[in-house]
Amino acid sequence: MISPLRISIVIPVLHEAATINGLIGHLRALPSDIEPELIVVDGDPVKSTIASITNKNVITSVSAPGRARQMNLGASLATGDILLFLHADTRLPENAFPLITNALRDGSAVGGAFNLGIASPRWYFRITERYVSLRTRITGIPFGDQAIYVKSGFFDKIG
Repeated sequence: MISPLRISIVIPVLHEAATINGLIGHLRALPSDIEPELIVVDGDPVKSTIASITNKNVITSVSAPGRARQMNLGASLATGDILLFLHADTRLPENAFPLITNALRDGSAVGGAFNLGIASPRWYFRITERYVSLRTRITGIPFGDQAIYVKSGFFDKIG
Protein backbone atom coordinates (compact mmCIF):
# COMPACT_ATOMS: atom_id res chain seq x y z
CA MET A 1 0.00 0.00 0.00
CA ILE A 2 1.27 3.45 -0.92
CA SER A 3 1.42 5.80 2.05
CA PRO A 4 -0.35 9.12 1.49
CA LEU A 5 1.73 12.25 1.07
CA ARG A 6 1.16 14.96 3.65
CA ILE A 7 0.59 18.51 2.44
CA SER A 8 1.70 21.55 4.41
CA ILE A 9 -0.11 24.70 3.28
CA VAL A 10 1.84 27.90 3.84
CA ILE A 11 -0.24 31.08 3.78
CA PRO A 12 1.64 34.41 3.99
CA VAL A 13 -0.74 37.13 5.21
CA LEU A 14 -0.87 40.84 5.91
CA HIS A 15 -4.12 42.38 7.14
CA GLU A 16 -6.30 39.40 6.15
CA ALA A 17 -8.34 39.20 9.39
CA ALA A 18 -11.65 39.54 7.54
CA THR A 19 -11.01 36.62 5.19
CA ILE A 20 -8.60 34.16 6.83
CA ASN A 21 -11.23 32.04 8.59
CA GLY A 22 -13.13 31.63 5.32
CA LEU A 23 -9.99 30.29 3.67
CA ILE A 24 -9.26 27.95 6.58
CA GLY A 25 -12.84 26.63 6.43
CA HIS A 26 -12.53 26.13 2.67
CA LEU A 27 -9.27 24.17 3.06
CA ARG A 28 -10.60 22.02 5.90
CA ALA A 29 -13.67 21.12 3.83
CA LEU A 30 -11.68 19.78 0.86
CA PRO A 31 -11.47 15.98 0.66
CA SER A 32 -8.09 14.58 1.69
CA ASP A 33 -6.61 11.24 2.76
CA ILE A 34 -4.63 13.07 5.45
CA GLU A 35 -5.67 16.41 6.93
CA PRO A 36 -3.30 19.06 5.57
CA GLU A 37 -1.11 21.07 7.93
CA LEU A 38 -2.03 24.77 7.83
CA ILE A 39 0.64 27.38 8.54
CA VAL A 40 -0.21 31.09 8.59
CA VAL A 41 2.70 33.55 8.69
CA ASP A 42 1.64 37.12 9.50
CA GLY A 43 3.73 40.03 8.25
CA ASP A 44 1.99 42.35 10.72
CA PRO A 45 3.95 42.73 13.98
CA VAL A 46 0.69 43.24 15.93
CA LYS A 47 -0.56 39.88 14.56
CA SER A 48 -3.90 41.22 13.36
CA THR A 49 -4.62 38.25 11.10
CA ILE A 50 -3.37 35.63 13.58
CA ALA A 51 -5.50 37.17 16.34
CA SER A 52 -8.63 36.56 14.25
CA ILE A 53 -8.00 32.84 13.55
CA THR A 54 -10.60 30.70 15.33
CA ASN A 55 -9.21 27.25 14.42
CA LYS A 56 -6.69 26.25 17.08
CA ASN A 57 -5.10 23.58 14.83
CA VAL A 58 -3.49 26.22 12.62
CA ILE A 59 0.24 26.79 13.12
CA THR A 60 0.96 30.51 13.30
CA SER A 61 4.07 32.64 13.22
CA VAL A 62 5.06 36.26 12.66
CA SER A 63 7.82 37.65 10.48
CA ALA A 64 8.83 40.93 8.98
CA PRO A 65 6.57 41.74 6.03
CA GLY A 66 7.51 40.35 2.65
CA ARG A 67 5.82 37.45 0.94
CA ALA A 68 9.04 35.50 0.22
CA ARG A 69 10.31 36.00 3.77
CA GLN A 70 6.96 34.81 5.16
CA MET A 71 6.80 31.82 2.81
CA ASN A 72 10.34 30.74 3.73
CA LEU A 73 9.54 30.96 7.45
CA GLY A 74 6.36 28.93 6.90
CA ALA A 75 8.31 26.32 4.92
CA SER A 76 10.81 26.02 7.77
CA LEU A 77 7.94 25.20 10.15
CA ALA A 78 6.32 22.66 7.81
CA THR A 79 6.44 18.91 8.40
CA GLY A 80 4.68 17.76 5.23
CA ASP A 81 6.05 15.96 2.19
CA ILE A 82 4.66 18.69 -0.05
CA LEU A 83 4.61 22.46 0.42
CA LEU A 84 1.64 24.33 -1.02
CA PHE A 85 2.02 28.11 -1.07
CA LEU A 86 -1.36 29.78 -1.07
CA HIS A 87 -2.47 33.40 -1.14
CA ALA A 88 -5.20 34.24 1.38
CA ASP A 89 -7.66 35.17 -1.38
CA THR A 90 -7.13 31.96 -3.36
CA ARG A 91 -9.56 29.05 -3.43
CA LEU A 92 -8.62 25.58 -4.59
CA PRO A 93 -10.68 23.19 -6.72
CA GLU A 94 -12.61 20.46 -4.88
CA ASN A 95 -10.12 17.76 -5.91
CA ALA A 96 -6.98 19.83 -5.28
CA PHE A 97 -5.24 17.54 -2.80
CA PRO A 98 -5.56 14.34 -4.88
CA LEU A 99 -4.43 16.30 -7.96
CA ILE A 100 -1.32 17.53 -6.14
CA THR A 101 -0.35 14.17 -4.64
CA ASN A 102 -0.97 12.31 -7.91
CA ALA A 103 1.15 14.83 -9.83
CA LEU A 104 4.09 14.36 -7.46
CA ARG A 105 3.79 10.68 -6.51
CA ASP A 106 5.72 9.03 -9.36
CA GLY A 107 8.85 11.18 -9.08
CA SER A 108 8.77 12.64 -12.59
CA ALA A 109 7.85 16.10 -11.24
CA VAL A 110 8.98 18.04 -8.18
CA GLY A 111 6.32 20.74 -8.27
CA GLY A 112 3.53 22.42 -10.12
CA ALA A 113 0.74 24.96 -9.99
CA PHE A 114 -2.92 25.30 -10.80
CA ASN A 115 -4.41 27.30 -13.63
CA LEU A 116 -5.50 30.78 -12.63
CA GLY A 117 -9.23 31.35 -12.33
CA ILE A 118 -10.68 34.72 -11.45
CA ALA A 119 -14.10 34.80 -9.80
CA SER A 120 -15.69 37.48 -11.95
CA PRO A 121 -18.17 37.42 -14.84
CA ARG A 122 -16.22 40.12 -16.72
CA TRP A 123 -14.95 38.94 -20.10
CA TYR A 124 -11.52 40.56 -19.83
CA PHE A 125 -10.68 38.31 -16.88
CA ARG A 126 -11.10 35.29 -19.18
CA ILE A 127 -8.41 36.83 -21.39
CA THR A 128 -6.18 37.30 -18.34
CA GLU A 129 -6.72 33.66 -17.33
CA ARG A 130 -5.78 32.42 -20.81
CA TYR A 131 -2.72 34.69 -20.98
CA VAL A 132 -1.50 33.48 -17.58
CA SER A 133 -2.02 29.84 -18.56
CA LEU A 134 -0.10 30.29 -21.82
CA ARG A 135 2.69 32.26 -20.11
CA THR A 136 3.06 29.59 -17.42
CA ARG A 137 3.22 26.78 -19.98
CA ILE A 138 5.80 28.61 -22.10
CA THR A 139 8.06 29.85 -19.30
CA GLY A 140 7.39 27.20 -16.66
CA ILE A 141 7.04 30.04 -14.14
CA PRO A 142 3.61 30.41 -12.51
CA PHE A 143 2.27 33.46 -10.71
CA GLY A 144 1.86 33.19 -6.94
CA ASP A 145 -1.91 33.28 -7.34
CA GLN A 146 -1.76 29.87 -9.01
CA ALA A 147 -1.24 27.90 -5.77
CA ILE A 148 2.33 26.74 -6.29
CA TYR A 149 3.27 23.37 -4.80
CA VAL A 150 6.64 21.62 -4.47
CA LYS A 151 8.11 18.57 -2.77
CA SER A 152 9.51 19.79 0.53
CA GLY A 153 12.80 17.92 0.07
CA PHE A 154 13.36 19.65 -3.28
CA PHE A 155 12.48 23.03 -1.78
CA ASP A 156 15.05 22.45 0.96
CA LYS A 157 17.64 21.31 -1.59
CA ILE A 158 17.36 24.42 -3.75
CA GLY A 159 17.30 26.74 -0.73
